[in-house]
Amino acid sequence: MRTRLGSHHDPCVIQLCEREARAAGQARLGFALHVAPSGVDHPEAGAGLWLTGRAEPGAVVALYPGIVYTRAHLRRALNPVYPS
Repeated sequence: MRTRLGSHHDPCVIQLCEREARAAGQARLGFALHVAPSGVDHPEAGAGLWLTGRAEPGAVVALYPGIVYTRAHLRRALNPVYPS
């Protein structure tokens, strides 16, 4: 039985939980994901999603909820005179 040394807000506990989750994912799926500084060499590049391990090309490795922009959306957003 494990004893928790801190609250769930304790950075050490959170870091340990993330490390355990990453290790469990890699053991079960063959890969794990983590967020780290982007590998893109650009001053505005922020964080990137990195895969440790191995995944087949074309495999879905994550789902990220968000907004899907169609080409029509982008045309309107990038060209304010584009008819609606």
